[in-house]
Amino acid sequence: VKDGVIYYPDLIKVKVDLGSGQVTGWEATTYYTNHVERNLPKVAVSKLEAQKMVAKGLSIVHTKLALSPIEDYSDEILTYEIKCIGNGSEYYYYVDVQSGELVNILKVIETDNGNLLM
Repeated sequence: VKDGVIYYPDLIKVKVDLGSGQVTGWEATTYYTNHVERNLPKVAVSKLEAQKMVAKGLSIVHTKLALSPIEDYSDEILTYEIKCIGNGSEYYYYVDVQSGELVNILKVIETDNGNLLM
């Protein structure tokens, strides 16, 4: 996180043994291949406008700025990340801060090995 923006392309993944709490592995390829100084675009869409993209019946937990990779990882886009809950599930909505377009929705799936995003 830098200046209130989550930089997903720069993540470092750490594997931790749930029993012992020991670090069992890590992966930093995305960090060292993507971490550069960026000039982020100005936010043109308000947080409230972005939140209107969330489906009715879902409750918004929080809204944050996030630099998100585009689906094929060829580029990245500044978005609002809107965490929502409803119908017994957790969702993440991603809305382009410049156009106001919905660019992605992820559902959290709980498994025995941790949470997956689909």
